[in-house]
Amino acid sequence: MKSAVDNGKFLGWKNVLVELKAPNLPEEDVLLVSGGRGPDPHWLRTMAETRRVWAIDSGADYCKEASVVPEMAIGDFDSIANDTMDWLISEGVKMDTYSWEKDITDLQISLDLCDRLLSPVFGTITGIWGGRFDHVWSSINSILRHNVKGSYFRFLGDNMEMMIIVRGGESLVLRHESPSPLDIVSLLPLSDLCDGVSIKGVKWPLEKVSLSRDYPYSISNFPVEDTEVALESGWMGVYLKGR
Repeated sequence: MKSAVDNGKFLGWKNVLVELKAPNLPEEDVLLVSGGRGPDPHWLRTMAETRRVWAIDSGADYCKEASVVPEMAIGDFDSIANDTMDWLISEGVKMDTYSWEKDITDLQISLDLCDRLLSPVFGTITGIWGGRFDHVWSSINSILRHNVKGSYFRFLGDNMEMMIIVRGGESLVLRHESPSPLDIVSLLPLSDLCDGVSIKGVKWPLEKVSLSRDYPYSISNFPVEDTEVALESGWMGVYLKGR
C-alpha cells in the first residue's frame, strides 16, 4: 500500500512556502505538463526534480525545452513539434496515443490514467493557464471533478500564477518575507457554497463567512504578513499571482 502524509504538502513558489494542511495526503507526487501557457524552463526543471512527470500533448514541447524527460507522453499529438516527437522516441518515453477525433480532452484522459495507474498520488498540473478561456474552464472543472471523486490534483500553476484547491476541513498557510512576493490572493468558490471561510494576514481578512460560486467577491486581496486560509465545507481555489 502506498504511504500517506498526515501533516500536509509543501510547495516552494516565488519565495513563498505554500503548505496545504490535510490528513492522509498521498506521499507520491506526479507533475502533469499540459499544453497551455508554457512554464519557465528553470521552474519546470525544479518542479520535476522530486516528481514523476507525464507530458500531455504539446506539453512535451515544454519538457523538451527544459530537458525534462517525461515518464509518459499522452494525447493525440496534433499540436506537438516534429522534433519533439523525435526526441520523445529517442529518449524511450512511453507513448499513449489517441485519435484527435475523440469525445474527451487529452487532460481528461491523463487524469483518468492517473487515477487508474497511480492512485493514490498527489498531482501538480502546469500548462493549464493562458490561451483560450474554454480550455481553462474545461481544465479547472475536470480537475475539480476528479478531486470531488477522491483524487488529489491540488497544485495548479506555473511560475506566474498558482491556484491551490482546498476542500472543507483543510487549511492553507502561505509563509513569505516582507515585502511579500505575492501581488494577489483571491478566494474562488468552486462548489455552489463554501461555508466557514476564513483568511487572515491580508489587507481584508474574513472570519467564518459563506462564499457562493455565483457571487465571487473575495478576489484581489493582498498579503501583509504570513497568510492563513481555512474553510469548513465546500471546495475552494486559492489563487496566487506574484509580482
